[in-house]
Amino acid sequence: MIGLIHGARDLCLPAELGDERLLPPSEKDMVELVNGRLCVCEGKSSPVTCTTEARLVDVRYRPSVATSATYAVRDIHGVEHLVTYKVHLGGRAENRVVGGRYGDRVRKVCDPLLPYALLPERMASLWVFPADPELRGAVRALNSARTASWIWSLGLIGDRAPSSRGGSVSLEGYEHSRRAVYRVGIDSMGEAGDVSLREFGLRILPVECAAQSAAMRAQLPALDLPVPRLVGHDAANGWLLEEWTAGVPAEDGDVSVGALALACAAQIHGAPLAPGGPSGQPGPRRRLAPMDLLNGIPGIHRVPDWLWRPLEIPATAWIHGDLHPGRVLIREGGAGLLGLDGLRPGAPEEDIASWAADVLARGHTADVEAVLGELEELYSGAGGAPLDPGRL
Repeated sequence: MIGLIHGARDLCLPAELGDERLLPPSEKDMVELVNGRLCVCEGKSSPVTCTTEARLVDVRYRPSVATSATYAVRDIHGVEHLVTYKVHLGGRAENRVVGGRYGDRVRKVCDPLLPYALLPERMASLWVFPADPELRGAVRALNSARTASWIWSLGLIGDRAPSSRGGSVSLEGYEHSRRAVYRVGIDSMGEAGDVSLREFGLRILPVECAAQSAAMRAQLPALDLPVPRLVGHDAANGWLLEEWTAGVPAEDGDVSVGALALACAAQIHGAPLAPGGPSGQPGPRRRLAPMDLLNGIPGIHRVPDWLWRPLEIPATAWIHGDLHPGRVLIREGGAGLLGLDGLRPGAPEEDIASWAADVLARGHTADVEAVLGELEELYSGAGGAPLDPGRL
């Protein structure tokens, strides 16, 4: 799906392409939807007001198919809840049975909102995090005692005993049905009674995606790379545990950190990709044709045939796979890259093109050649290998 930029003309894109039904609700309309469909009063659905405002935080759009828009919704007690409005024109509403002990936990953590509601008249549904139909491990991670016990079982705390205060779990980031990121703190006690805090990053992915990411990261050479080290994987819950890295994440649209990002990317690209590794012998990888993302838009088939042909991308290096400003961590002495869910063998040009797409989408300039030229210069200055302009 295509990520749309909040507050910009992008939010009108579905209507401009003839997809009025895929427009995300306005923030005012979202408040009304939540109050009418998700609010709970004494255990029953109630039309009374329990939310007062909504703020759009993330939108993803697939032309002629679906839109997923996540809002931070504030209730009358001042607490924010993440609520996602998802519409699918194919009528494939996400109707998952939420029952048993898992369902009890979901209802408890979503209170005073219902975990989800179906909107058949809109071919849509509402989902309150952590009641995400693809991220069932997100609810389980909120059981801090259970999460701390799992981390202890990995032998990551050494000989120190667990503190009676247990641990803490706080949400750092969320993308509906794709990933959630928690910051986990574990208190431990030494022989002298001193208490220390050890922190980790816990990424929640769909189970299959987590397994694939863990397999790729396990084969990344053990070099001093500017990325968090993976220290644990729970296959049943889709959990990926990373060492916590102190720093300040760059703003999602701050393309001024490009030099830092490309320097980090160059280090990842330079890690050796062994023959017979994750993708076998490095060779061509078939990728989606550029126009596949826009398939279904009236008149789109009139574009030249070559735009529909799958791209042949040589997998000759490790790449980040999702390089944009929101993945950059500013830290003491430099920077690092977060969000390694897309780490895989590929071509360095894919990461460069990903960053260039962000620059162009933000409207800083419409000069594609100038943007690519500047990025090539920054990448080369950071020690990156020569790029093939034809792949950008």
